[in-house]
Amino acid sequence: MPDGQEADNWSFNVSYEVGEDYADLGLPMPTLNPKHAYDLIDYYRTDLVSGLEISHDGKWLAVDLGKRSRADDKVSDRLEVWDTGDKERIWSYQAAKGVNNLAWSPDNARLLFKSGDKLFLYHRDGNRVERIETEFTDGGQFRWSADGEGIFYLKTLSPDEDDSDYQVMWGLRDRWSNWRDDSALHYYALDSGLDVELLVMQYKPESWTISRDGRHIAFARTLPEVERPFEIMDILLFDLQTGEAESVYQGRFQRDEYAHIVISGDGNWIAFSAPVQEVSGNDTMVPDVNSSHHELWVLDVNSGQVRRVHPGFEKSVDFFYYRTGYDNPIVWHADGYVAFTAAYNKKIYYCTWTPGTDEITSSLLSTPGFSYLSVATDKGASMVAYQGDVLDDLPNIHTFNTKRNRGGEFIEINQEMRRLTRWTQRIDDYDFVNSDGVKIYGYLYYPLDYDEDESYPLVVDTYGGVIGFGESWLWFSQVFASRGYFVYVPSPRGAAGFGQAYADTHVNDWGTLTSRDMNEGLRHIVANVEGVDGARCGFASGSYGGFLAMYLLTIPEDHPDYFPYVTTISNYGISNLASYWGMGYWGVYYMEKAAAGSYPWNTPQWYIDHSPLYQADEITEPMLLLHGLADTNVPAAESEQMYSALKVLNRDVVYIRYPGENHGIASTRTKYLETKRMHIEWFDKYLRNQPGAWEHRMQDEFRK
Repeated sequence: MPDGQEADNWSFNVSYEVGEDYADLGLPMPTLNPKHAYDLIDYYRTDLVSGLEISHDGKWLAVDLGKRSRADDKVSDRLEVWDTGDKERIWSYQAAKGVNNLAWSPDNARLLFKSGDKLFLYHRDGNRVERIETEFTDGGQFRWSADGEGIFYLKTLSPDEDDSDYQVMWGLRDRWSNWRDDSALHYYALDSGLDVELLVMQYKPESWTISRDGRHIAFARTLPEVERPFEIMDILLFDLQTGEAESVYQGRFQRDEYAHIVISGDGNWIAFSAPVQEVSGNDTMVPDVNSSHHELWVLDVNSGQVRRVHPGFEKSVDFFYYRTGYDNPIVWHADGYVAFTAAYNKKIYYCTWTPGTDEITSSLLSTPGFSYLSVATDKGASMVAYQGDVLDDLPNIHTFNTKRNRGGEFIEINQEMRRLTRWTQRIDDYDFVNSDGVKIYGYLYYPLDYDEDESYPLVVDTYGGVIGFGESWLWFSQVFASRGYFVYVPSPRGAAGFGQAYADTHVNDWGTLTSRDMNEGLRHIVANVEGVDGARCGFASGSYGGFLAMYLLTIPEDHPDYFPYVTTISNYGISNLASYWGMGYWGVYYMEKAAAGSYPWNTPQWYIDHSPLYQADEITEPMLLLHGLADTNVPAAESEQMYSALKVLNRDVVYIRYPGENHGIASTRTKYLETKRMHIEWFDKYLRNQPGAWEHRMQDEFRK
């Protein structure tokens, strides 16, 4: 075009071809799409909801958002306050030391929060922040007094340092850090700064609650017990007027089997979630009940009588799935009902129970899953706020009016991620009926840019224990899908949240039914889904799932539950149930749930039959083991034993140990993500015939 002339409209075309040699390298593919495929690096770019607190009248919402820095691996928090009526942000606060313990005052005018070891008070009047001139080093939550003039808090009382050369064990739990600590209840007057110790308690409460009339505080503690279930739940009631405290109920539940407790406005009733039955000692014969499935219980404080409010309620009360349903409370509303949440068939429900009529309601909110639920509890208030969880998108913040049964997205977060990133939108509910006639629940992620005429490998990404999967964003499954994998996410029998009978099979199963459900599901997918290459399937999981990664490869080829996995990855998995039972800090307690009544001395053959170590000679496929050497949950000896066995058998095994790392290998996100990158490299080698990245990582290893 001659100089000085302009074209009204113009365009150009770009085309390119990718050579076959380049495509086989496993490098990022050239693209004209301005959005990149979701990958590991995007973990750092994601905004996180760290907490929500709606005011008691439902008019104001405090939001704690965090973002993790790739440079120093720290999370910086931004606290925001929103007007729920106008949907306007009225205040924000950047907190380099994080934010926690959000709590609105009874008059809804002030917001208490903690940052670092400092306590702050936000005043809506003037949008000002006041620092409370004292230090609270304990991490426990605070509670407002009923008159709003002060706060109650718990202070840890640690024993004097023991400079002895040896330690005498005080009990099974003495292996736990801080188990010897006790607690003191304090009251702090906001105006005067007066701090008063009100009550000293042996053992630290797991949960505590204050009655609306301000007179009673109820604490739930766990006390040791010599017989099954080896712990008991103790509810201690403290009368602020008389200064007296008494135990009003002792239930035979383990520490992790009950969660929130809540007291009625007049202090006469206490509601809590717990398993469907107590375990009353060693000689009491009880059915094989999975204690992870919870129902709602209520205690009459005056009579000491306790009961399940709705026996047979199929939804699991106060329970969760992976990445949804967590941090949801039980609250006693000023209108007289108890609000709680429950998990059932992949979804999280908002539920209420009304004393007197015993009516229970359950309904879905604006998203099929939700977390960080906060409930407005003033008389007549009907607003709730939560993180809305869905399968195919990053979460946002939602509000919902429970009286009008109406709500939706309130704050969109991660806008930049959606603008710059794409991920698979095709995620099927992959439920099927197994050979035992039981419906097995699951999801199937399709590869990004799926073409049914192409062939793809598949990775099973699951847990296999008491926690299943519901409607929520599963970031690592999305990473695999972005990299050209199908991802099968099953919730086999044994998981809570799918009815009591479904959960109960977990007890004394340890691999049998769990592996059957997963492998039948996998065979069903291979037979019915175009593009799945059944000769290129792998499995990866951790903890109980790490046990399954070993167990699956021990199933003989002639067994009806066999599936030909090419390889598996065991993260901090269990190889020997007997050594885990005795050495894991939670071994005795978890086995009380998962192997009730079975001990190495009364069922030794059961321990042998279900431990992958004793079937190690059946393992012929490659296995990757990862374990933190400071793991107290599943000691590193579990991977050490399997590694020793496989090396003696001259099998293909790689064992990667992380000194100083505990369960999960997650002291820093850098280490955590490095293990995830190893997963990808390992599977690329064995499932995609792209060994380059893994071999590059290993090129300076094995020097002897």
